[in-house]
Amino acid sequence: MDLIEELQKDNEESFNKWFERWYVSRKFESKIKTSNKKGFKKYILRIDNCEDHYLRNRLFDDRTIEQLSEKLKGINVSKKREDKSTRFFGIDKKWVETYILFDWDEKE
Repeated sequence: MDLIEELQKDNEESFNKWFERWYVSRKFESKIKTSNKKGFKKYILRIDNCEDHYLRNRLFDDRTIEQLSEKLKGINVSKKREDKSTRFFGIDKKWVETYILFDWDEKE
């Protein structure tokens, strides 16, 4: 096995280990059920305001969305990015919000 293959294998193993621990600790099924009981059809997990760079890197990784989709069959899981702006006392402010959207609304 050459170095690049070893690095890729280590990266994949590390990601999978992190994902399993993180997924269990977040209790997404419970949060989704609670949101549903309150009449919501979506659950949002903000990922742009995370100050932990390691966690932020993992959350922005496309594999996170892939594995969440595998775990939560029937729930549409996607990463969304929205450009926001506001005007306050003549000053324009613009920012970007990034989040993971869990959507179980059957109409869409």
